[in-house]
Amino acid sequence: LQEQQWAKDGTRYANIRDQYERDVFAANERKKITANTLYFANKYAKIKEPDEPYYVANLAHALLLFLFDTERLVYLGKPRQMAFTTTMGICACKELICHQSSTQVIIAHDKESGQTILEDKIKFVYGHLEDWMKLEPLNDPDGAFRLSHDPDATKGTKKAKSSSITARTPAITAINSRSPKRIWIDEAPFIPIFDKMMREGRTTLFGMDMKVGRMRWKRSLWAGGTGGATDIG
Repeated sequence: LQEQQWAKDGTRYANIRDQYERDVFAANERKKITANTLYFANKYAKIKEPDEPYYVANLAHALLLFLFDTERLVYLGKPRQMAFTTTMGICACKELICHQSSTQVIIAHDKESGQTILEDKIKFVYGHLEDWMKLEPLNDPDGAFRLSHDPDATKGTKKAKSSSITARTPAITAINSRSPKRIWIDEAPFIPIFDKMMREGRTTLFGMDMKVGRMRWKRSLWAGGTGGATDIG
């Protein structure tokens, strides 16, 4: 695996003394984590688990991370305790720091669940990254977590190049509103209007590829769930 080959190096930013060499290392690392989320997850992701604070991907996680890197549509029925939401949060965090102008949305069955995912699975991972990887946070009136990719931006800047993620409650237009690049749906079986939401939003997942003159898949959607007493399908 590419990730295993890169991981053998083991170099850390903090272990490099020369600033020029640090800058070169940081630039190369950004290219690696942009290309390979498994590398990012295993080397840099810390999670909100007191007994196991470091994320360690197993084979199932490696498959999920590959699907994320290839921007696939994922519908997943999952067993409990497989760290699906944790893995989803790591992917969302990497998207925030690696892709300017990227917009993401989390849709959970209620507002509290969405905010918990945003705080515990995404902001937590971001907050525990090494300092050289972090970007300037920006204020957002809609409650989104927004990061600046513009080195001259300040917290009050409204038009900075930025990436963002917002937690939303289920609505028929939740997927197609503002056409986010990445859509994360947690516990889909507990969302009664999931089918209607998908029918309404499906067309926004495609876009015209002007190079080949036809429609192609342009956005990523993940929907997972364990099922339960209120399972709808």
